[in-house]
Amino acid sequence: MFIAIEGNDGSGKSSLARLLAECIAQTFVVREPGSTPLAERIRAILANGEARSPLGEFGLFTAARAALWREVVGPAVDFGRNVISDRCFLSSLVYQGMLRDPNLVPHILALNPGRLPDAILLLDCPPHLARSRRLAAGASDPWDQAPLSVCERRRQAYLEAAILLPCPVHVIDASGAIEDPSE
Repeated sequence: MFIAIEGNDGSGKSSLARLLAECIAQTFVVREPGSTPLAERIRAILANGEARSPLGEFGLFTAARAALWREVVGPAVDFGRNVISDRCFLSSLVYQGMLRDPNLVPHILALNPGRLPDAILLLDCPPHLARSRRLAAGASDPWDQAPLSVCERRRQAYLEAAILLPCPVHVIDASGAIEDPSE
């Protein structure tokens, strides 16, 4: 299986990916962008803000995604391994498309390299809670400085984008504590 976990920063993607990998046999976790030498270099370029336009960012994310699929995810799935991805092309659809250049949305949908995930788990978390989780974990980047109204727009963009995808997207309430399985 190929499962992607999506959602705003602070929604619990990395924690859920780690926990799922511990529970499902023959599973490993990858991150987007990253998990290959080329994709890690692209991640550094994106983190430095060198690609300022939505189209430039989308091109870099697509190159990183193609390397990840070709070198890691595709071979693993072909050999019967399970792969959990911390993020997927849904992030490009949201951040480079819906939020910055809606004209890119059809191109992003058409240019996903590799196979679609068997399922996407979209973690839905209120922005104020996601921010407090990130700050408690010591994270601080420009995304954490955005007004909560901007963070809410990101959350809504994820929910809107989910219905555009031809693969199953399961929206999960991520407002509970990960330590409490009843939440």
